[in-house]
Amino acid sequence: NGGADGNNGLSWATAKATIANALSTLSSGAAAEVYVMATSTSYGTLNLNVSGAAYDLPQRLRLISFSTVGSNARLSGGSPTLDINATNASVEGFRIYGSTGTYGVNITSDRNVRLFRCLIYDHTAGDGGVLLDNCTSVVIRNCDFYNCKSAVRIPSTITTCTLINNIFKNNTSYGVEEAGGAPVPTLRYNNFHGNPANKDYKDTGAGDQAYTWLNGQAGMYSNQGFDPLFVNA
Repeated sequence: NGGADGNNGLSWATAKATIANALSTLSSGAAAEVYVMATSTSYGTLNLNVSGAAYDLPQRLRLISFSTVGSNARLSGGSPTLDINATNASVEGFRIYGSTGTYGVNITSDRNVRLFRCLIYDHTAGDGGVLLDNCTSVVIRNCDFYNCKSAVRIPSTITTCTLINNIFKNNTSYGVEEAGGAPVPTLRYNNFHGNPANKDYKDTGAGDQAYTWLNGQAGMYSNQGFDPLFVNA
């Protein structure tokens, strides 16, 4: 029935109302899981800033959409909709849509960030779905991108990124756009369809390319045994 930011957030019965308030209660460097209840309304925009040397374990912070009816917690609007400046954090299962400019998801100055099982769409007002800027060891896995300008844009400032088992469909510019001499990303088990002809992937060296399936291996991650927080708008 919804939470309140005055609650402690340690159960669904005492859930927080906003993601930002839940994040503000975390101890610096402490491992955490934050479960966000899927509702019919959006949680709006989110600035996820959990950087720092203390975050030294894989997926030290997990922000996870939760639903009892198979839906997704929603983030929408803004420029960007989701701004990630983090170290060892993952965002899992969110519906991220309708940015009003620049990008839907901005991942900048980050290390070991993961996007898992997200729906990222309707980012046409600016430059596209996800920008990877000045970051390293980013993994995007099991996400669905559609109706974006370029679904994922990779400038020269990134060090390494891996795209695994994603769907890039009906985007208006590129599925994946490697721009300005960026390193070639690792592409595994991705599906491209409905994008402009020969613009599934832009390689600054080889030019525009059309893809169907790209094969490779996928990795899995598990929970780490700490007490989660709960958010329910």
